Amino acid sequence: MAADGDDHVGRTFGNYRLVQEIGHGGMGIVYEAVHDAIGRRAAIKVLRAHLANDPEVIERFFREARAVNQVRHPSLVQIFDMGRTDDGVVYSIMELLEGESLAARLRRLGPMPPIDAMRCFGECADALAAVHAHGIASMGGIGPSRRSRAARLSPSSSSMIE
Repeated sequence: MAADGDDHVGRTFGNYRLVQEIGHGGMGIVYEAVHDAIGRRAAIKVLRAHLANDPEVIERFFREARAVNQVRHPSLVQIFDMGRTDDGVVYSIMELLEGESLAARLRRLGPMPPIDAMRCFGECADALAAVHAHGIASMGGIGPSRRSRAARLSPSSSSMIE
């Protein structure tokens, strides 16, 4: 749940209205959003309020968003906008991945069969190899809560959320 100063449900970023919180971590909160004019759904990651005045954190946030778009790999979420509001809220707008996170899948079904685990880790390794091939050493975490089964890939495939 969002901390004080971090609940942005109902707020608009660009043309996107935040509908509900769908995830959070140490640096930010991710919301489902909708473009009211055209109906496009997206995910918006908002930097936590207590970090929004730290220039190093803000630069890292934007650097990671730029890095994802340099790589353009099918197992990396695509970010299509980023910015800072007039009142200092830092955000990025990205594709909304459908499906459950790997962490949720593991809680629901238990350990994966070895062949599925090998496929999942192979996709992670392939994405990391693409990132490293672009000279990027790190783009944040890739833990199970940041893996989502995406509809654009095969049912057993997954994407890493930036």
